[in-house]
Amino acid sequence: MGYKALYTRLMQLWKPGTALELVDLGHGCYLAKFNSLADLERVVTRGPWLVQDHYLTVRQWFPTFRPDNDHIVKTMAWVRLPGLPLQYYNDDLLTTFASGIGKPPWKDTLIVRLLGKTMGYKALYTRLMQLWKPGAALELVDLGHGCYLAKFSSLADLERVVTRGPWLVQDHYLTVRQWFPTFRPDNDHIVKTMAWVRLPGLPLQYYNDDLLTTFATGIGKPVKINSNTSLASHALYALMCVEIDLSQPLVPLVSTDEEVFKVQYEGLHVICLNCGRYGHKTVQCQFDALAEPFIPVEIVEPENYMEVSSVVVPTPVVPRVSAPMPAILFGGMVGGDTSTLHPASPAAF
Repeated sequence: MGYKALYTRLMQLWKPGTALELVDLGHGCYLAKFNSLADLERVVTRGPWLVQDHYLTVRQWFPTFRPDNDHIVKTMAWVRLPGLPLQYYNDDLLTTFASGIGKPPWKDTLIVRLLGKTMGYKALYTRLMQLWKPGAALELVDLGHGCYLAKFSSLADLERVVTRGPWLVQDHYLTVRQWFPTFRPDNDHIVKTMAWVRLPGLPLQYYNDDLLTTFATGIGKPVKINSNTSLASHALYALMCVEIDLSQPLVPLVSTDEEVFKVQYEGLHVICLNCGRYGHKTVQCQFDALAEPFIPVEIVEPENYMEVSSVVVPTPVVPRVSAPMPAILFGGMVGGDTSTLHPASPAAF
C-alpha cells in the first residue's frame, strides 16, 4: 500500500488528537511517532486494526529492529463463534473459549503504576529489570498518567511478578494488575493494593500462622505471612502482607479480648489526619471527620523482604472468631486458653 494512502487511512482509523508522523522504513515497515501518549495508548490497546481487510501489526519500537529482517510470527485477530448459545455470553467463558484458539491479547500484559510517586521511564524500566529479573524479554509502554503497560514474553515471568509482590520502588508500592480491554489511564482510580504491615511488640505466643492470619483479617485481606520474626530496635514485630482498601480509613489498632496492638504500615507516605485514608493531605480532605476519636496511623520505612521466607495464605480465607493458643511455642509452654482477635476500637487504646 502506498505511503499516502496508508497515512490517510491511519488518520481515519486512529483519529489522533495531535500530530502523527509516519516514516517509511522500507520492506513494508513504517515508524509511527506520536506527540501524545494518550493517542499511542489507544492504538496499542484498542486493536486489532484492519486496513482494506488486512491486519495492521502494531509493536513497540526497539533499538535492534531491522526492517530488512523483520519476521512477523504473532498478530492479534478477530475470531467468531457462530451459533454460540446465549448462556455462554459472559466475559469469563468467552475468555476461556479464546484461550483454546490462541492467547488473549491481554493474557501476557500487566498494568503497573507507582503509588504516590512519579518516575521517569528509563529509571523505572531499569529498576523493574533489577527487581523482577525476567528470564525473557520485557516490554514497557508508557501510557501516560503514571500508568505503564508491561508486556511479558514469558508467562512464567508474569506469574512471578503477580505472586511474589508487593513490590517497592524507592519506598513506594508498585501496583500490578492484569490488563483489561476497558482500562483507561486517564480515569484510573486505584482502590486496593498489597502492603506490608507490622504488629510491633506482639507477644511470642501469637507467632503462628493461624493467629497471625486472624490478625491480618482485621486489617485487610490476608495475602501472606512472613515466617521469620524480624528484630528492629530491640523490639520484635510480626510481619504480614495484606490487601488493603485505600478508599476506607486504615486500621490503626487490632486487639484480643485482653490486649491492644498497634498496626504499622510500610511505604504508605500520605495519610490524612482527618479521615484516616491514604492518598491526600488533611487540607485536601473531602470526607467527614471520623466519628470516633482519631488514632494516627503509624507509617514506617520499608525493608527488603524479597528473599525472606513467606507462608502464602490460602484463598478464600475464612476469618476465625476464636483462635486457640498453641500448646508449645519455641520450646516453651504456654496456656491452652483461647483469645478472640478483632480490630480494636479507639476507646480500647
